[in-house]
Amino acid sequence: MNGHSVVAALAFAASSLLARSSVAEPTIWQAAKDPRTVTAERLLVRLERKLLAAAAASERPALALQEKREAMALLPALGEGLPEPRLRLLLGRLLLEPPADNYAEARRLLEQALAEAPDSALAGSAWFDLGIACAKLGDVACEEAAYTRALDVVWDPNVRAEIHANRADASMVKGDLAAALADYRRAIALGPDVVTLTLAYYGLGVALERSGDLPAALEAMNHGTSLWPPYFLTTVLDWPSVFFVPPFDIYYYKALVAQARAQAARSSGSVDEQARALVEAIGYWREYLDQAERARHRWVPNARAELVAVDKALKALRSGRPRRAAPPTSPAGP
Repeated sequence: MNGHSVVAALAFAASSLLARSSVAEPTIWQAAKDPRTVTAERLLVRLERKLLAAAAASERPALALQEKREAMALLPALGEGLPEPRLRLLLGRLLLEPPADNYAEARRLLEQALAEAPDSALAGSAWFDLGIACAKLGDVACEEAAYTRALDVVWDPNVRAEIHANRADASMVKGDLAAALADYRRAIALGPDVVTLTLAYYGLGVALERSGDLPAALEAMNHGTSLWPPYFLTTVLDWPSVFFVPPFDIYYYKALVAQARAQAARSSGSVDEQARALVEAIGYWREYLDQAERARHRWVPNARAELVAVDKALKALRSGRPRRAAPPTSPAGP
C-alpha cells in the first residue's frame, strides 16, 4: 500500500476542533448549575490548542511529539464524567500517533463519537481518523468505507486530496488497481500540498507499474521526485506522518523511485549516476523481496521481474553495453 499521509487532515481536525470550541463556552446558567462545566470546557480548549500546535509543527517531529505529550497530560484533569463526543474525537486523534499508538482504542472512541453525533461539524475529521485507525489495524473494508464517508462531508481541497490518495491505498491492498488509479488522479487534480501531491504521484507510479505500464510508472515517479523540495533532509517516503501497510512496501516505492532516477540519468548521459541509481534499486528490491516473499505479498512476481531487469541493466552498463533499465512492461499482480 502507498504511504498514508495524515498531514493535511491533522491540521484540518485541529482547526475544526478549535472552531467548535469557540462556540462551546458554557452559559452562565450552565455554569451556575454545574461549575465543573467551565473547568471542563477550558481544559478542552487547551487540549484542542495543543492539537493545533502539534499540527503546525508537523515538519518538526520532536516539537510535534512534545505538543502531543502535553495534550495527553491534560486528559486526567478532564475526569470521567463528560459525555462529550468531542472529547472522544480528541482522544481518538491523540491515540493514533506516538507516544500512544493505540489504534484499537482510537477506533472504538471514534466509532462511538460518530454514533453519538453523526451530523457533527467534526464528523469529517473523525471519519478520516477512523480510516487511519482501520488502516493501522489492517481492516481494509473499514478503512475504505471511512474515507468514503469523509468525502461526503469534507470540502477542503487539500484534505479531500489526502482522503482520495489514502482511499487509493486501500484499493491497492485489495488489488483493485483501476480504483486506485482513479483516486490517485483525483488527488493530483485537486492540487494539494507538496507532501500529498508527491505521495499521490508515487502511488500513481506504483499502481501503473503493478498494472503493467512501467514507462508511465517511471514517468510518474520522476514527476513526483521533481516536486519534492531539495532543501528537505528526508524524502517524502520517510516523512514522519507517512506510513506503509504492510511496512515493507516502502522498499517497493523506493526501488521504483531509484529505477526512475536511473532512467532519467540514462537519458541525460550520466553513466555514474545511472549506475548508482541501479545499485540502489537492486538493494531496495532485495529488501522488499526478503520480507514480501515470506508474507506472500501479492506483488512479489512484479518485484522479481523488476529485480532481474535492473540487475541485467547494471551488468550491461558496467560491461560498456548500455541496455534498458527495465522491460517495457511488468507482469501485473495476480
